[in-house]
Amino acid sequence: MAVGFNIDFVGLFTHFKPHIHFGGDNVAFWGPLAWTMIFGLGFATIITLILVPCMYLIRLTRIKARFSKKEKVKEPEVEVATV
Repeated sequence: MAVGFNIDFVGLFTHFKPHIHFGGDNVAFWGPLAWTMIFGLGFATIITLILVPCMYLIRLTRIKARFSKKEKVKEPEVEVATV
């Protein structure tokens, strides 16, 4: 759809001569829609596979750091007598 690849399926099945060509009348309508779909899917894939897991990883490390600070219990100080 993006480059306007056309195949005449009626000619293919009736005369075994498909008329294959690039461009045509429908490219003016379907071309921008196809390019929008291509780049939209590419952008969504990058966000889904790279950005979202990175954001979860950053948030997870911050949560772990916050809980690890609270879980540390101070040990009682023991005074040692010196002679």
